[in-house]
This record gives sequence, structure tokens and C-alpha cells, in this order.
Amino acid sequence: MASKIRRDSALALIGVIAQSGYRFGISVIVGRFAGPAVLGQASALLASANLLNLLGPTSMAAAQTRFVAAGRPVGTEVDASSAAIIAHLRRRTLQCCVVLGVVIGIVWIGLLGERPSYWILLTAITLALIAQGITKSYHLAFRRVRRVSLSEVLSAGLGIGIVAALLASGVRDLQLLWAVVGASLFFAAVNWRGNPKGVLHQSVAREIDRFVALGIVGTLVSAGFMQASLIIAAVVVGGDDAGHYAAALTLATPLSLITAALGMVLFPTFSGATRDIERTRYILSAAVRRLTEVLVPLVGAVMLFSSEAIRIVWGPGYQPAGLILPMLLGAMLVSGLGMPASQALTAAGVRGMANSVKIGFAGASVGILIWILAVGDGGVFAVAIGYAGGTLVTTAGPMIVVSRRVSLGWKTPLVLGWGATSAFVFIATVSQLLDVSIVGRSAIGVVLLVAWATVVVAIRRSIKRPRTI
Repeated sequence: MASKIRRDSALALIGVIAQSGYRFGISVIVGRFAGPAVLGQASALLASANLLNLLGPTSMAAAQTRFVAAGRPVGTEVDASSAAIIAHLRRRTLQCCVVLGVVIGIVWIGLLGERPSYWILLTAITLALIAQGITKSYHLAFRRVRRVSLSEVLSAGLGIGIVAALLASGVRDLQLLWAVVGASLFFAAVNWRGNPKGVLHQSVAREIDRFVALGIVGTLVSAGFMQASLIIAAVVVGGDDAGHYAAALTLATPLSLITAALGMVLFPTFSGATRDIERTRYILSAAVRRLTEVLVPLVGAVMLFSSEAIRIVWGPGYQPAGLILPMLLGAMLVSGLGMPASQALTAAGVRGMANSVKIGFAGASVGILIWILAVGDGGVFAVAIGYAGGTLVTTAGPMIVVSRRVSLGWKTPLVLGWGATSAFVFIATVSQLLDVSIVGRSAIGVVLLVAWATVVVAIRRSIKRPRTI
């Protein structure tokens, strides 16, 4: 079990690195060639597409993975039950796409008065991401992680090729985002597997629809929270400051994508272990310990040298982003370390989804309250604080709920990891405000890494090894 999780996680990580790499490259090209203001607009456009994707299609993809994986023995192919589930969710996704296309037109052109060309671009990005998500979840439900990873690498290569062609033709604005459309449609095309037929029993259909409905609310108040922060930065703050926030968040986002990839692997595993407490304990313990040991020192080092990272990637015009980056990296790291507990809670079914929704709503409420009170005077730094505060609440909730059912030493490394994250954020921010030299920050980094190595030893000693599954 442990070796399979490690292998699938490694494959998923390769695919996500490729996908996030080409999207990161697109953002950097827009920022470098068009400047901070256009980067803020481009990030807001992509955030709008992602938010629209969260209004149903993302939860439908998750439902496909969850219900197909839970109701089918590992290693089997599509049976009548799985075909009926897939057909039901594809019909729901198609209905959702029609509604979203109309909504985009009304809001984007009718209310915001934006150009029709941008409406076409936003609609295309949204539909392409939906197609990629539903085909990806189909193969993950059957544990075809290798196929998904290879397809993600190939589609990322295509995306880079489209960007290069657009640059060669002189494009230097938001139209570069058509690369996202091309890459996502390629992924969907090479992985599409016919149209399974079947009709679900009404009780099963209602259960799936309820899961999707709860998922929509849950993802909107959790994953949608990050997208909302980009839109808030662009609409409320605007100008170059929005671009600075987008630059910092772009550098921090790969961390969330990496943990999301691991979560996509863990989700069907937790779904298959819903009633097996011992197996759930084992998965939680292994996932949390390894995430904590690896991510904390790596991300902490980036925090200490955030101003240099901003300068290298974005250039001298983005230096204000260096003060925002440690806060955003800290929020991403806290969320990443809590990801296994969140996946375990969501995989528990409708009740788990309901708890996730309540927790996510509480976190989003905290973040929005901070934005309302502080963004007017605090600008994009207040946007980052609101995002971090909401993320902390959203991440702590699942840990508390899951710990009531699965009591084990996995909580110890998680709490220690969160503590170390807070220390890194504080030290990185203060060192920038005091303009500490690179040599000084390097010395601080060495001391912190030695301290963390000591903590890792303590973590390993504190965890009681579960029996082999």
C-alpha cells in the first residue's frame, strides 16, 4: 500500500509540475512583456475561469472519482454501475456548461462592459478546463495515474509550443492565454473514452447530486477563495499593485498544485478505506509525516530569499511582491500540510462533505471580513493577510474533525509543521523589513535548517508505527 501511494504520488507530481510549469511560464511572459497591470488583468481572467469551473464541473469530476472508485474493486474496468455513474455526471456537466456560457456572456459583456473577444477567451478557457477535469477524474477513478501524468506532460509541451508560436507572431497581451485552451483541449481529446450508457437508481442519483451540491459550496469557499483574492486585488486595488499580488501568488501557487496532485491520488485511496480505521490511520500517518519533513525546509528557504526570487523571475519592477510572498507561501504550506486530513474528511461521503462545507464557509467568512475591514487602507498586503487567515481556519477544521475518529501521532508532525511555518513567515518578513543582507539571511537559514532536522528526529520518534497494511 505505502509503495503504491509513493509511486502514484510521484507520477502525479510529475504531471502537475509539467502543467503548472507551462502555466507559470505564460504568466511570467505576460508579466515580463506587458507589465504588472496587464499581469493583474490576466490573472483575474484566469481566476474567473477557475471560479466558474468551481460552480459545478470541479465537484462533478470529484464525484466521478469518488463514487466510481468506491463502488469498484481495484483493477476492474467499467461495469454497468460505473457506466451509469459516469453517464449521469457527464449529462450534469453538459447542462452546467450551457448555463455557464450564458452566465459568462451576461456578466462579462452586459454588466462589466468588457470586450466580446475577452468573453470568447474566458468562455473557451472555462470549457477547456472543464473538459480536462472530467477526463482526468475518469482515469483517476480507475487508478490510471501513469496515463494521466503522461498526458499532462504532453499537453504542457503543446502549451509551451502555442505560447512560442503566439510570441513569434507578435502577440504580447491577454491573447497569449489561448495556450491554456489548446493544452487543455488536447488533454481531453487524447483521454476521452466514449459515452458510457446507463441510468442510475433515483436514490443513487440523489446521493451523487447532493454530494455535488455540497462540493460546489465547499470548493467555492476553499479553492475559490484563492481565485477570489486575485479578483479582489484586480478590482478593488487595481493597477500595478494587483500585478504585484498576482506575481507573488503565481510564485506561491505551484506549492498548492503539488499538494493538490497528491490529494488527487489520496482521495480515491481514502474513498476505498472509508470504513477501515486502521488503513486510514496508516495513510494519514505516512502522508502527513512525509509532507512535513520535506515541504517545511524547502518552502522555508524560499521564504527567506523571496525578494531575490521575485527579482529573478519578474524583474526589478515587481520588488513590492517580495514582502507579500512569505505570507502567501505560509498559507499554501499550512494548507498543504493539512491536505491529507481534508481528503480523509471529504472521502467520508456526504456527511464529510457537509462538514467540509461548514469549515470552508467559516474560513471564507474570516478572510472576507479581513478584506472588508483592511483592504481599503492595507492594499494588497491586506488581501494576502485575509487569504492567509481564511486558509488557516479552513485547514485547521478538518484536522479537528478527523482527529476525533482517527486518533494517532499524525497530529504531532502536523502541529510542529504549522509552528515551523509561522516562524519562517515571521523571520522572512522581519528580515526584509530590516533589510538584512543575503549573508545574514543565509546564516539564519542554516540555523533554522539544523533546528528543523532536530525536529524531524523528534517527529519520527513520536509517531507510533502502525501495523503493515
